[in-house]
Amino acid sequence: MPIRKIKKGFNTTLAFIQQHIVGTSTVFLLGIATNYMFNTDILHPTFFSFLGVLLLLEIYFVAIIRNSLQKKEHSFLNFVFHFTSFSFTTIFLFGLLFTSFVDDNNYLLDLMVKQPIYGLDTGVYFSGITFLSIGYGEIVPHGLFRMIALAEGFIGSFLSLSFFSLGVSQLFLQMKKNQIIENAKRILDKEKDILSQEEKIISKENRQLKKMAAILKKHKNK
Repeated sequence: MPIRKIKKGFNTTLAFIQQHIVGTSTVFLLGIATNYMFNTDILHPTFFSFLGVLLLLEIYFVAIIRNSLQKKEHSFLNFVFHFTSFSFTTIFLFGLLFTSFVDDNNYLLDLMVKQPIYGLDTGVYFSGITFLSIGYGEIVPHGLFRMIALAEGFIGSFLSLSFFSLGVSQLFLQMKKNQIIENAKRILDKEKDILSQEEKIISKENRQLKKMAAILKKHKNK
């Protein structure tokens, strides 16, 4: 029995690691790339911390969705809530990244005035239009921000497509479930009607039998 539990726990842990090994590898690869670009002896702490937070968020939300699906508690509204929360969190974190790493080589350029622009509001705005793949074109990233914007655009497109597909499938499953429930209710209602009619027929036959028994009793008494 303990061996089975240990084996089950090992398989569960292995499956979890396999599911998130891409995210973990991405964190370390981007960390190493950042180390090379900044030409430092250690990993850049802010960027590495940011990537770590993203990885934890990815694990958290995927684990919630997986757990909900296994328990069959995953509703469409619950799905929308988690998707919205994850989207806003990602947009804000990337906006913070665009604000924290501004220097002479890495900045956001306003094409209208041809000057770099700063501020958390600008960073979050640019992060939002990049994540949503809108890209009005009035703000252009320079330096490392180009790679970061490209990564955020890819993440936004991938997550939007994945969550949209999952949401549509869940919606269709919910509609199918409701249809099955309605069909079951109709069948039950029909069965109730049939039982009610059978009860009426049986009651009518019982009355006729009682009448016949009374008539036979009269004839015997005569």
